Amino acid sequence: MENTGISKEIKEFVPRKSKEEFFQDGEIIKDLFEWTEKLISNEFNLPCSFFTLSVFNQAYRICWL
Repeated sequence: MENTGISKEIKEFVPRKSKEEFFQDGEIIKDLFEWTEKLISNEFNLPCSFFTLSVFNQAYRICWL
């Protein structure tokens, strides 16, 4: 079973600390992460790793709820 980070068996949401943790969820998640990273970097001129991790962790947190 793939690690989705949104298992209801876990009592508390645990944010991921690296993009590689998201990549374990499959090629589509990896593509979405990289696309989002590129968008944040190009459009907002922000350091992409921190903000992309934040965006994905918040999305996963919403799904976990």
